[in-house]
Amino acid sequence: MKNLISKTIKNYQILLKIRESSTTILYKAFDQFLDRYVALEILKPTTLDHQILYEQLKPIVKKNSILSHPNIGTILDYFIEDELVCLVYNFHPIHTIKRYFNRSYSWKATSTDLVTIAQALTYAHDKGVIHGFVNPHNIIINEKGAPILFGFEVEIFLIQYYSRILPGSWINNIGEAYLAPEVLIKNDYSMQSDIYSFGILMHEWLTGEYLYVGETPLLTVYLRSSQKKEKHLKNKYTNPEIKLIVEKCIHHDSKHRYQSIQEISVLLARGALDYKITKEMAKAPLKYKTPQKRPSKFVLTFFCFLFAFIIFVAGFYYQFLSNAPEKQFVSLPADSTPEMTPTFQFTPTVNENSPLPSRTPTLIPTEKPKPTLTFNQISFPIRDGEDIPKLFNMNIETNNAERIIQVANWGIGEVNHLEVSSDRSMIGIATALGVEIYDPYEFRRIAFLDTSTRITTIAFSNNNNLIAVGDKDGVIQLWDTITWKPILFLSEHRKGIMKLFFSEDDQFLYSLSADETIKKWDIEKKIIAYQFSENTTYVSDMAVTPDGHYLITVGKNNKIQFWNLTTYEYVKNIRLPSQIFSVVVTPDSKQVVVGCADHRVYIIDIQTEEIYETLDGLNYDIVKLILTPDGGIIAGDQLGGIAYWDSSYSLQWKANRPEGSINRVDLLSSGSQLVYLDKTEQIVSIDWQGITRIFDKNSGKQIDTPIDFYNKPVNLKISPNDNYIAVQNDKKQVRVWSLLEGKVLFDFEGELVFGNPFSPNSQFIALKINDSTVRVYGIRSGKTIYQFNGHGQVKTIDYGFDGDILVVGKPEDLHLWSLLNGQEIVVTKNFSTSGCTQIYDLNDNVIMFITNYNLKVPVSDSSSGLCEFGRVGWMRAMDVNMTKKIIAVGGNSRLIVHNYEFSSDDINIEGVNLKNVMEVAIHPSGDIVASALNDFTIRLWDINTKEELVVLFGHKDEITDLEFTSNGRFLVSSSRDGFIKIWGVP
Repeated sequence: MKNLISKTIKNYQILLKIRESSTTILYKAFDQFLDRYVALEILKPTTLDHQILYEQLKPIVKKNSILSHPNIGTILDYFIEDELVCLVYNFHPIHTIKRYFNRSYSWKATSTDLVTIAQALTYAHDKGVIHGFVNPHNIIINEKGAPILFGFEVEIFLIQYYSRILPGSWINNIGEAYLAPEVLIKNDYSMQSDIYSFGILMHEWLTGEYLYVGETPLLTVYLRSSQKKEKHLKNKYTNPEIKLIVEKCIHHDSKHRYQSIQEISVLLARGALDYKITKEMAKAPLKYKTPQKRPSKFVLTFFCFLFAFIIFVAGFYYQFLSNAPEKQFVSLPADSTPEMTPTFQFTPTVNENSPLPSRTPTLIPTEKPKPTLTFNQISFPIRDGEDIPKLFNMNIETNNAERIIQVANWGIGEVNHLEVSSDRSMIGIATALGVEIYDPYEFRRIAFLDTSTRITTIAFSNNNNLIAVGDKDGVIQLWDTITWKPILFLSEHRKGIMKLFFSEDDQFLYSLSADETIKKWDIEKKIIAYQFSENTTYVSDMAVTPDGHYLITVGKNNKIQFWNLTTYEYVKNIRLPSQIFSVVVTPDSKQVVVGCADHRVYIIDIQTEEIYETLDGLNYDIVKLILTPDGGIIAGDQLGGIAYWDSSYSLQWKANRPEGSINRVDLLSSGSQLVYLDKTEQIVSIDWQGITRIFDKNSGKQIDTPIDFYNKPVNLKISPNDNYIAVQNDKKQVRVWSLLEGKVLFDFEGELVFGNPFSPNSQFIALKINDSTVRVYGIRSGKTIYQFNGHGQVKTIDYGFDGDILVVGKPEDLHLWSLLNGQEIVVTKNFSTSGCTQIYDLNDNVIMFITNYNLKVPVSDSSSGLCEFGRVGWMRAMDVNMTKKIIAVGGNSRLIVHNYEFSSDDINIEGVNLKNVMEVAIHPSGDIVASALNDFTIRLWDINTKEELVVLFGHKDEITDLEFTSNGRFLVSSSRDGFIKIWGVP
């Protein structure tokens, strides 16, 4: 679903994502008509007509609208706009209800937290409305700190709706941890199933654990339908009365549960007041307070007159100030401006033509100060190649973490389409965030079209003044190639755009969509000139004959279809023995060339419908065809294979799929993209992962590429001075970026391993070449400084604490190298049972320790704690802050912060909402730990209070690494979605 933050839908401006489920996304929004905050819930797009979903949900919306309770979210508005079905609720959302880490709560605390929810459910049940999906995701804390339960029966309807169109989808629903067995088995929702969900919620609060949750959804069904479950609650409760309450709520047979949620509400109310669960009163009853005497009418009258007099005097004084001469101010020179705490809005400099102030001794600078960009003048996130704004000079702290935003987004992600302008001066690359425009010869970036959505296809106009881009949601944008600004939006398609091209005179634009329609747009009039809606099923590509006579489509029905563009009549079709994926027409409009699933290229005479020639040579579906000016044919297959036939249709050469290429099944875009540069007679190939290759057309020889768009980062490291970021991809290549400038400095061969590859002075970077070789590069020169060989296995690379020694190898086979002369340093090793290998110089002085998990440890009193710490199987990620003497480890639904100096201060952070922790990073202050979860979110936690500070959204695939800069200002994350993101506080 496209990014909607800061967008306005109807009269609601979307401000912040609160939570996302499998079916909906909840946002904090601002009602511009009534000047208030509301909760805006948007249903995720489906493959069916949005209007059908909108109409079928109306009865549920009516049910919700009759609910009026202070702890229930009432639906205020319900509408469909831009094919998004939206519900608006009457509360100001802050965050979902939270149970921090693995903390368990007392009966009183649990009752206090949940009693209002039980009362809200009681009210709804009395109205005949069930919820069906009671869980923390549907309980929102508002701005007053009160819990709000919302979405009654909405989730039920959506799950049943998706089950009809996607059989078996129920098995993957978020929230299964709270659902009753009858719901999981047969979608049987009732008031008793609400009671079951509430019982699971109580158990979670009381014990800090999820109950009857298996490793798979089917195992969860089995556990919840079993009749022998008493052992699971054994020893979980010290109070047998509380245990009986929970057991009765979650009985596998709904007949044996509480028959009314009101019974539970009464028990929770007593618990919140610290009464006993039984009817016996507490020993210390509430004290009676004597009512205070009310003030007399005379006193009230006196204070009213006094207040009115004060208002009168204040108004007179304000009027006097308004008539006084107005003061004027000028900006100080940049070097004399006092340092101030940055805020979201900065004061702009005055106009240089403003009159001089009459009462200020400040000298006016002789040169006009350089204007400072304000927060509102910069579009975030910025792209690579742009400087990080100086307004990001605040450290990330616990009291400002909620203000973290995405500062920069580096990389292009997936490549969906490649197109070259008719004058061969520009290459357009359709990506997950917009369109990159490059010079095709120097591969220098010209522009970036920020569409904030996945672009699936692009087309340049024949006069090169326009570029049309289509996205996955069916929206078409036209951009001016002079100003690089959007000038026209076309949004009549209901699904993603598959193909775009301009007519010869650039008056019309043709669009092919996954909604199985083809539209002809009149660009000047901004209207649809004609829509082709018959015989357009299964179409995968289209073209127009150069003479403008025919529109030709091909598709998975094995047909080449022809329309007369004068009469718009369907003329004929030619059937082939295989599915057809691509089509081009010869310049004389006499022959059509198609690429098929049988790995062949067919050349067919349009008039006689006879197959003129059949070309073989590739191994996969042919998804791209190009005709060269000299009559040759270039073809690309689904996995990046390329073949070239000359004008006599003789195969000259072919190139196999690039190493590391992966097949992608995608209706909207193919796995291989090609363009031909006739000026240099070169073929440029970029597959969907960004693997870039350039071939000489005549010889088939691969040419070195000036840039490789492949970027699937798996590891990153930040230099000690915070100036550089090293990012490794899964092809064992390391790219070094300038952090503040966002520029790529060098691409090196090698890998990042455990430790820090940057020298303490940030002048060198050491990379693993293979198991026996390490190479040291100069950061400023990009040249090889040293190459060290002879290692048994390179598992760690780090530096001695003076920075002149490189430490390479593994604990049992460690080598130390001098960076002053490139010679190996002779040392002795002591393999201790303490968990560390001790390294001695020739004078038997201990130089350092190396742990069994390849961490270099300083010689200090606290080193024993690091040596004794052992990594076990569940620990997927680890980070160490030696200054604060803490380790953070994460893995299967667990996050632990370990103080290795005082083990009694350990913080066990288990049960992170049933999510696995993929990466962790500790802030230099030692107060914050960041964790990347397998739901592609980043969560920051206050280590001292165990409070979740903020959830960061943005990555679309597994997050592979997290690092804080040493100054604490930025958090850097990398992901397999191809992006590196910089996060900070303005």
